[in-house]
Amino acid sequence: MPTKRLPTNADINGVHLIIIGAAGLLLGALGFQYFAGLYPCPLCMTQRWWHLAGLIAALLALPPVDALRPARTTLFLIAVTCIFVSGGYGAYHAGIEWQWWAGPE
Repeated sequence: MPTKRLPTNADINGVHLIIIGAAGLLLGALGFQYFAGLYPCPLCMTQRWWHLAGLIAALLALPPVDALRPARTTLFLIAVTCIFVSGGYGAYHAGIEWQWWAGPE
C-alpha cells in the first residue's frame, strides 16, 4: 500500500501559480473598484472574465478527484490559455491608455 506524503515546496506547480495569480489579480481589481473608487471600463470587465475562467479551470484541475483525473491536463491548458488571453487584453488596454492606438468607441 503506497504511503501518502505531505506536500513540499516542490509540489507548487503551474496550477497553483495560476490560482494564486488569477485570484490575486481579481481581488486587487475588486479592491481598487470598491475601496479606491476606480470603476472598471468594459475592457477591464472583459479581462476580469478571462481571469475568472482561468481560475475556475485551474481549480477544477487541482483536486485529485478520480472523475476529473483524465481531464486535468486539458483543464490546465484551458486555464493557461485564459490567462494568456487576459494578458493580451491587458496589453491592448494599456496601449489604449498610453494612446498608442485607438480603442473601441
